Amino acid sequence: MHSTVTAARTIALIAFALCALIVSSAPPIEASVVSFNQVGSFATCDTITVDVLVDEDVSDLRGFSFVFVFDPLIVMPISVEPGALIEGASCPNFLTWPNAMAIGDSIWVDGVALGCSVDGPGTFIQMRFVGVNDGVSTIECRSGSLRDSENQEIPFTCVQGSIETDCNTATESMNWGRIKALYR
Repeated sequence: MHSTVTAARTIALIAFALCALIVSSAPPIEASVVSFNQVGSFATCDTITVDVLVDEDVSDLRGFSFVFVFDPLIVMPISVEPGALIEGASCPNFLTWPNAMAIGDSIWVDGVALGCSVDGPGTFIQMRFVGVNDGVSTIECRSGSLRDSENQEIPFTCVQGSIETDCNTATESMNWGRIKALYR
């Protein structure tokens, strides 16, 4: 009886070790990258478009949900639209900006390709900002998810971007009399 129990334990340990070896030798899941175009700086308090990109490792992209964070003292968003990757799909799409009326320091975006999938690389979201003050605003993912046609998450890493604004102010000196004359 003792040898039967020992043999059963040995077989179980060998089976466990083989399973662990198979699992540990499986290739790691590569994470796709979500990034922002290299915006750099713009010289006035004008509008600028920020492309949100997926890399070539993204395939079978069907839907997404993101919260992007920015500095509202430097820039303010004015629109969010599907990017060329989603617009160029062979099916209709839907994109919503649920917090457009209560922005704060973030943009919440949900989108889906209705009936088809797309593959990276490409721009899947376009956000437009207007500069409000001089400075640098980072743009990063507070949270997010990419979904495939089976509604499974596509693993990704989000790479931070930034916008630098230089909202020029008038340097021309004016006396009080000249200022009053402008408003009469």
